[in-house]
Amino acid sequence: MANTSTSISEDFTMAQYADLDDFALLCFEGEDTLTFLQGQLSQDMRLVKGDTALLASYSNPKGRVFATFLFWQDTQVDSTYYALVRKDIATFLQKRLRMFVLRAKVTISIASAHIRGLWDTKALNLFTNDEISHAINRFKVYARGNNSVLISYPTLPDVYRALYITIVDSTDDAVENDTVVDLSTYQTSSASIWATQDILAAIPWIGEQTKEVFVAQSINLDAIGAINFKKGCYPGQEVIARSHYLGSLKRRSLIGIIEHGNPVDTHTLLGSDIMQGDTPVGQVVNASSADGKTYLLFEVQLNALEQGELALALVPDVSIKVQPVPYPLEKPE
Repeated sequence: MANTSTSISEDFTMAQYADLDDFALLCFEGEDTLTFLQGQLSQDMRLVKGDTALLASYSNPKGRVFATFLFWQDTQVDSTYYALVRKDIATFLQKRLRMFVLRAKVTISIASAHIRGLWDTKALNLFTNDEISHAINRFKVYARGNNSVLISYPTLPDVYRALYITIVDSTDDAVENDTVVDLSTYQTSSASIWATQDILAAIPWIGEQTKEVFVAQSINLDAIGAINFKKGCYPGQEVIARSHYLGSLKRRSLIGIIEHGNPVDTHTLLGSDIMQGDTPVGQVVNASSADGKTYLLFEVQLNALEQGELALALVPDVSIKVQPVPYPLEKPE
């Protein structure tokens, strides 16, 4: 029987994997797919090709983010793209994006897939030395099978991560036709550990509870390479570009840690207020629990950081320990 760890420190000491059941895989197919996606998303989708995977976002006309994605191109059909999204918003995205397909030759489906996160302190167990990149906006497809893909993922100090995604046969979703990774060499762990790693890497995932809550720059999408300011128009582009080229950014997302003995339902924290005294100054983007602590990625007014301690509205008696994100927050070129 596989050993299941619960401590984030224990999970960082050996090869681990977790089933990421909170995520889903969208599939975009058809000869007009690239043109369609280019007109809907913040990323320059022409750059998503070969072994390059990129983050992207989809916003409403007011620039508020519906969802965040990780996109990559199919290895055999250039006009097919896959996108990792939060599962609770996948159906919404499928229906909404279909509204804008019109006569374009594009089909949008939710693929049946096993989605797993892998991590290890030894890089060579996942990739060779020349394949390692710590850059926050550098996702890379390193191995492909007939229906599997291994994608390098933003790392933490001395911890190397990857997504391992297998699209399963629709006639038998228990069968995996190829094995890019031998999971028998990994111990099973909890998806909350992967979620905590995402928070420590400051990668925002927007789902049902937080859709249309945040503008793109307030959750650092420009800083992590999810916005291309040189591409053409897409929903919300005018608002996002105005924030980039005019004035200074007044809100950003940071990492927070709460140490307390009482467990917190992290699902209820999503979108909840960050307080400074009696004043709301931000909101929770993502939350997870590990090692008896609550980890937050939260959006906040930057001037509030100099004016006193912060706390969750739902846990007002414990201060948030604020930590910087592991990448520069200056406006990109």
